[in-house]
Amino acid sequence: NYKHRKIVDETIAKFQDLDHLVLNHGMMPVKPVRDMTPELVEKVLLGNHVSHAMIAKHGLDHLIKSKGQISVMCSTSGTNPGFFSIENSQCSCL
Repeated sequence: NYKHRKIVDETIAKFQDLDHLVLNHGMMPVKPVRDMTPELVEKVLLGNHVSHAMIAKHGLDHLIKSKGQISVMCSTSGTNPGFFSIENSQCSCL
């Protein structure tokens, strides 16, 4: 919880405002779901969903004040780059 608040606080300190929050779901284990342990499933859910909800929660007052918005996208390009990495992540914004 502290690290999520810290991300928002550092952003506000640097830019004085928050008018757009982009949340990118990007953790995906390279193994079949049937081979995933409960601990790995929990790690993926925490990284892809819970952390984004907490960051949005801490940034919400700033977004309301600035009439900002939240964009949610899904791309594993950061950890699995490939030929279509940029194109795929941009398409998810449409």
